[in-house]
Amino acid sequence: MADTPEQSDHTSVKARIESIKNNEMTAPDLFPFAGNPREEMPGGIPFRLMDYLELVDWTGRQIRDDKRGYISRALPPILLRLGFDKADWLNACTQVERGRLIGSSQAIKASLPHLNRKRLSGLRLPDS
Repeated sequence: MADTPEQSDHTSVKARIESIKNNEMTAPDLFPFAGNPREEMPGGIPFRLMDYLELVDWTGRQIRDDKRGYISRALPPILLRLGFDKADWLNACTQVERGRLIGSSQAIKASLPHLNRKRLSGLRLPDS
């Protein structure tokens, strides 16, 4: 039993958060989020990753008799707990949903040969 989704072992939420921290496009073996439904929809879940994380956080805060635990209302929202500015997070998620690379310059450069790409393009996050 974990206090927050990001601490919950063996869950897709934790795997997706870890993949972001590791500059990966999506978590291994998980279907990516593709964003809001639109024409020429890329493959993936028609939902935004940030909305999914906020939904999981909101759902986890619900208190019910048939539920073993809940996320404390005293804790800040999940995006704040993860240290993401909402505007930066939205920008990063939007880039992923468009199939763009996200990560440090070094991580993007390292991924180019694996993706058969030659150009360095994508959203560069600051190195931590």
